Amino acid sequence: MSRSLDSIFTIDRRIIFVFVFLIILGSLLVPFSLTIRPTKHVEAAYAAVKASTDKHGVVLMSWDFDPQSAPELEPAARAMLRHIFARKGRVLIVTAALSGIGLHQQILSECAQEFGAVEGVDYAYLGWKPVSTYMLIVNMGQNFASAYPTDMRGVPVTEMPVSKDVLTLKDIDYIVDFAANLGLPMTWINYANGMYDSRVGLVVTGVTAPDLYNFVASKQVEGMLGGLVGSAQYEQMVKDEGIYLLRRFSASDIVPQHAARFCRELIEKDRSPLATRIWAAMGKNSPQAASQPAATQPTTRLSPSQEAIKKTADAGFDQLEDTDKQALADALNAVIQSDAITPEQLAKLDLGSALRKVLDEKVPADKRTAVLRRLYIESQFPRELVKAQTDGQAVRWMTPQSLTHLALIAAMLVGNACYLWERARAKKAKAKTDKGVS
Repeated sequence: MSRSLDSIFTIDRRIIFVFVFLIILGSLLVPFSLTIRPTKHVEAAYAAVKASTDKHGVVLMSWDFDPQSAPELEPAARAMLRHIFARKGRVLIVTAALSGIGLHQQILSECAQEFGAVEGVDYAYLGWKPVSTYMLIVNMGQNFASAYPTDMRGVPVTEMPVSKDVLTLKDIDYIVDFAANLGLPMTWINYANGMYDSRVGLVVTGVTAPDLYNFVASKQVEGMLGGLVGSAQYEQMVKDEGIYLLRRFSASDIVPQHAARFCRELIEKDRSPLATRIWAAMGKNSPQAASQPAATQPTTRLSPSQEAIKKTADAGFDQLEDTDKQALADALNAVIQSDAITPEQLAKLDLGSALRKVLDEKVPADKRTAVLRRLYIESQFPRELVKAQTDGQAVRWMTPQSLTHLALIAAMLVGNACYLWERARAKKAKAKTDKGVS
């Protein structure tokens, strides 16, 4: 018995390192997700966004993150933006992170395309100002247009439908600050909430969240998402509400690893009727092109995007520019809006009980046909297109992170057990030696 215990507790540390490595590698190669249960702080933020959009209100987001802090904050930004767009709310976005503007505009563009949101009507990116945040907040509290006269395009905020009735911060229903440090959240709490009694929510990194829970408890902050786990919880709530099912196709839904195969399926001579419709829609980029019978499609010169499709198919790897992927997504959306997919085809869809339940209980009746058509297209191109009801970024990233933490904890426990066993054995051996000497 003692020898077997010795063999267990004197395990080579390299074996422990290999064990941790295999756990991490397995969680990355075999995708699965753990159960996500939202906390009351995340539920409060979700409820505040929902209440604001119920009355077609305005949500002000301060995206104070750049590519360095994006892994923790970008998933929440996308999930909250989709939540607002799906509920026909309005959103204004400002930033104190000059280096994050390009990333912000990409997120906005992709999420807006997913829900057909229009810049200036449903959202506006007001950008960065070379002024301290507290001065901007004070200006917004007195006269919003004095702080942000125009958006990034130069259009006056008083002329855009999304913001023309926003005179001061009192006309903003909910404010959410996305920050990677403690300073900016404190500024929004002290000035927006403290001076103007605005409803303030926070999305912060994991190391910042513990310093802000006391403000949540005192009701100065209404809802908070902390780190990647907070983003994952909000994503899960959005998914459970069926909001992901309402998404239109966007450029980001084209899987780069399988883009070449997708392109080949669109141009091959014996392509399916569905692929023929998509290809025809790319020629005209209109719903009318997709609704025409395949036999009546005009034989004209290829559009630039169709040429790009052929080049990618011939090359065997993804050569599509963002504009080409956008055109392909537009063609997919055109097919969804047409009658190219018959009710008989939709009836044969195998959705599964969980997805069927969300579709029946959460998706409005007038939108179910469009949702089913998207699901049908996904079923015909299962690897080439991202599924509408897929897990969000944070949910996907949380599983490897959680398993890594568990593996490290297990390794530390084994290591400590080995150390204590070795120490006890050395102590026992020393006692025997001392006894023999005496």
